Parts: sequence; structure tokens; C-alpha cells
Amino acid sequence: MPRTMTSTPSSWTPLRGPGLLLLLGLLPAALPDEAHARDFGLSWYDCQDHGPSVPNLNFACNLNYDPPIQLTLWMSPFTEMPNVTVISTAIYLNAMDTVVPSWWQLAPGGCRAGLASVDLVTPPGPGCLDPWAGQATATLVVYSATCGPGIEGFRVTVQLPPGQSRALHMYQRYRLFRLAIPLDHTTGTDACQGCASSVCFDVPYISIGNSDGLGWSTSGDQFASWQGADCRNAYSECPITSARTTTWGSIKTLYH
Repeated sequence: MPRTMTSTPSSWTPLRGPGLLLLLGLLPAALPDEAHARDFGLSWYDCQDHGPSVPNLNFACNLNYDPPIQLTLWMSPFTEMPNVTVISTAIYLNAMDTVVPSWWQLAPGGCRAGLASVDLVTPPGPGCLDPWAGQATATLVVYSATCGPGIEGFRVTVQLPPGQSRALHMYQRYRLFRLAIPLDHTTGTDACQGCASSVCFDVPYISIGNSDGLGWSTSGDQFASWQGADCRNAYSECPITSARTTTWGSIKTLYH
């Protein structure tokens, strides 16, 4: 449902007890709405203000097998975060009161079902820092929302193996993951329609847990747009219905 945009900067809120259940997807994110703080955000390809990042991506929809498009979630903590072991968040695609275009139907049963994956590989060169050092695994939940025909959700959990943790430092900028979406079925006889349609992507929160049973959470919707969409009112939160796990092998096959 649409929500009113506020101008209050977001901040990292310490969590204990029930708050940590957010990390496991057992409770909805229910923190106050706070918009457009720059401690986390979405951008195409690389982190905001680093490398070839862009808030909007236009695509001619004329290719099938180029490298996948990549939507990056980054963050810059406003506090020290020791012994981090897990992060959890959700990205929502919003077709703005129309049905999700077939090209974006990546959930089970959709025209391009199963193509989305989570990329945890940090490329060489300048840009955001890698918080995972190649050790984390990601679980991706892609689902068709029940709250409206124009919403699709991507729930992501990234977790380090037992016994491992990372310190995330204040004001450093980290690339948490990239949502990788191949271009299969864009053109040709088996093409899925709607690649040229404008859609919005919204991330409303990030929750983080550590090995000491503590955690942090931040809220404040951040957006990226596709094909020039106007995302000023693209707020969405919907329940989750199905899951799949992303492996390193499935990520690497996208580039070979």
C-alpha cells in the first residue's frame, strides 16, 4: 500500500529479543518510515557514487545473452557493527498499479521464472568494500505478491558459516550483494513481453545480526528505476510465499 514519504534521516536501531526475529523472516519489518537517508541504497551495477553506478537504467531490450543486469544493495553504517554474521532484507518490484510485465515475472510460474540470483562476488578495482571475503552464502526468495497484481518481491538473506563473523565499520561503504538478472527471453520467438515497461525497485529496510545475539536495523525506502519510471510513490511490502537457494556455482555460470 502507498505510504507517505517523510524527510527524517534513517539511523541504525539496535535490536534485541523480538527485534532479531526480523533477521529470520518471522516478523514483518515495522520500524517507522524514514526516507532518503544515504546510509543504504540501491543502484544499478555498482555502489552509489562509486564506479559506473546509476539510479535509473534504460535498456533497448534487443539482446538475449549479454552479462546480466545487476541491482546493487549497498550500505554505510552510522555505528560500529562488530561480529556481524547475517543480513536480511527485501527488494520489491512495483509496476505502479499495473500487472508485473511478463519480462519481470521471475517468481515460480512466471515467464522468466528462476533466472534471478544473488551475486556476492566483489569485482576488482575501486568501489564499495566487500564485507564477506568470499565466505558467505545467500538465500533468495522470489515471489509473486498477494497484496497487488503489480508487486513482485525478492527476499534476501546473506549469512556467514558458523564460527565466522565480520566487523562493519562506521562510515565505510559496503556492497552487501547484487541481484543479478540475465537477459534470456528478451528477443526472439520465446521472448517475454514487457522489457520496455517502466518499473520501480524499493528496499524498505536492512536487518543485521551478530554472533553476540545483538543486531541493528534501519528503515527508509530507497529506490532504483527501470526505463525511467517515476518511483516517488513506489512503496510496497508483501508476504513471502516461496524460496530457493542461490549457490556459487549458479552465480559463476552467468559469466561463462
